[in-house]
Amino acid sequence: MAKRLTDEDLTIGHAALCAWLAALGYIDKSAPKADIMKVYAKVKKAEEAGDVRIPEEGHYELTRSAYERFAAANAAQPRARTA
Repeated sequence: MAKRLTDEDLTIGHAALCAWLAALGYIDKSAPKADIMKVYAKVKKAEEAGDVRIPEEGHYELTRSAYERFAAANAAQPRARTA
């Protein structure tokens, strides 16, 4: 598989993660702390599963193996042919 993303591309800061989730509508822009903590619980679960690393305070890093599994599953999906 061709390496299109660098390891740096797989890193996201804590504030950026919250902003992305709000922008995408996964959490409300004025979400209470309890809602944000639910998201963090999912991040912690992903870390325990080995899909996310937290190498330094305030950053999350998608592991290369998790990214490659995602990319392979995405590539394997059937595609509708359009004329």
